[in-house]
Amino acid sequence: SSRIPCPAGFVCREEGIASPTELCPRGNYCPEGTTDPEPVELVTIKGHPHPCQAGYYCVPGVATNFPVPFLFTTPQECLAGFYCEKASGYPTGTAACPKGHYCPINSAAPLPVPLGTFAQYNGSVEPTPCRRGYYANQEGLSECYPCEAGHECADEKTIEPTKCPAGTYREYGPDPVNCEFCPTGTWSDEEGLISQVECKPCPSGRVCGVVGMTNTTEQSKPCPEGYSCGQGTSLETQFDRPCPPKYYCGYGVTIEQERDHLCAAGYICRAGTEASQNTSEQCEPRYYCPPGTGDDSEMKPCPTGTTSELAAEKEEDCTPDPVFLLEHNGFVSAFFPYDPEDGVL
Repeated sequence: SSRIPCPAGFVCREEGIASPTELCPRGNYCPEGTTDPEPVELVTIKGHPHPCQAGYYCVPGVATNFPVPFLFTTPQECLAGFYCEKASGYPTGTAACPKGHYCPINSAAPLPVPLGTFAQYNGSVEPTPCRRGYYANQEGLSECYPCEAGHECADEKTIEPTKCPAGTYREYGPDPVNCEFCPTGTWSDEEGLISQVECKPCPSGRVCGVVGMTNTTEQSKPCPEGYSCGQGTSLETQFDRPCPPKYYCGYGVTIEQERDHLCAAGYICRAGTEASQNTSEQCEPRYYCPPGTGDDSEMKPCPTGTTSELAAEKEEDCTPDPVFLLEHNGFVSAFFPYDPEDGVL
């Protein structure tokens, strides 16, 4: 009878056997006519098994190098989460995908995760995007980096942190995700601030009433009239320091300037007197007000027997009262229309 070649998927070590019994070794495929179980890589060498192609695994008895899904006499795809180098014989292939890499189905080798992603565990099937507040500026990372101080990582899959713009700051760590505004009463014209304390206080004499200010010339307003403002003044604190009694204050006055303008003689400047109103309250009749009069108790009464008109500045402005002489029982009495103590008679 004629001799039949050893069928594909088997190894026939001996001639003349009735039927083959030795399956092609695991991790290899055996073309028709395989007689030696020792695998060789060169497919031009006949009679030997050849390694299963990378990305696939071959169970015992594989007859060809051309895969057909679920037909186990052909190579089968390596499982997702694992990689199969040449000559793999099991679904889990060479090993589980290592940290920092991912292995989709049919992987011949681990793939490093791309920028902006990570793979924390062995056996990853796909990259995991860095969540907001983290970044990955290298391939193959097993963990994303917390966003750097003075920067923000506002989006998923951030590759490089973005420097905080002027008027904002951000401390180290993932939270908060976004740069925060410098609060009211402060400002900054610099990028990349790493703490709120780096926000500059509002200049003296100015009010910084909005968050995130970058220019005090254009964005702040002068201290209100009748008040003085130290550094760091906000809308909430702009009325905390009235101009002191005896003085008046215009717009934009600093604490150092609040005593620059003494109240004029003949007028009263109470606490909080505005420059535009510094002559609105005149000294009362029968009194005179020297420069720097701050309240009613500081008005000077005219000497007895004298009086004054509104806005008298000094004692010399007090003039004698008209005298009314009345005779009664031999006595002459003098009556003054104005009494310094009791008012109009």
